[in-house]
Amino acid sequence: MVPGRLSVIWKLATPRRYIDRAYMRSIAAEIYGGAFRHDPDLTTRHPQALSDSTHVGYWFQLLPMAGWTSLPWIR
Repeated sequence: MVPGRLSVIWKLATPRRYIDRAYMRSIAAEIYGGAFRHDPDLTTRHPQALSDSTHVGYWFQLLPMAGWTSLPWIR
């Protein structure tokens, strides 16, 4: 995988897009690309689908990335 731009990675790493719908609409095209760049209606519908997300659930998703390593399997 080729790492993305740091500005986009930072936007993905913060939970703000789940909390602030206006912010999500403003960055959706940049972080998701594809159809989000061409369909303004999609940037309105997507945040509505995320209404059940919580801060705790978000941090539980990030936790495995912070502690997992494949070093024990490298020979």
